[in-house]
Amino acid sequence: SYQKKMEKSTMKRKNDNLKEWLFAGFVLVVLVTLIFTGIEGKKQDRARLADYLEYQKAEEYYSQGDFEEAYPIFQKLIEKPEYRNSVVLNWAIAQILKDRGEYSEALVYYDHIWKCYPAIVNNPIFLEEYVGALSKTGDERIKLYQQTD
Repeated sequence: SYQKKMEKSTMKRKNDNLKEWLFAGFVLVVLVTLIFTGIEGKKQDRARLADYLEYQKAEEYYSQGDFEEAYPIFQKLIEKPEYRNSVVLNWAIAQILKDRGEYSEALVYYDHIWKCYPAIVNNPIFLEEYVGALSKTGDERIKLYQQTD
């Protein structure tokens, strides 16, 4: 009977020790995860801030009419997967290409905007620019927008 009590006590202590080690391991995993995600989050924040500052620089060039300085910055940003579907970047690049007379290339960006955001065709400014590029290239799709009397 005494021996059984001792065995139970020893087993309980081992069980408690195991629980303590498991808990300590769990806490360690949680702490390491929190530290790692915090570091990664800060890296992402810095990268996004750097991209935003680049965008601001390009936007400043663009607003001053210095499209040749703005274009490579916009282009660099849109190559990043997280910005590929940005209406603002696609629009800016399309407008610069249109201004250069590169209508076919501009259509690639207008089409991408339309593909990502189909309701954009309800925007008269977009529609005017898009139809203008279609007409300059002789694109067959222009027929969709020509009024018939």
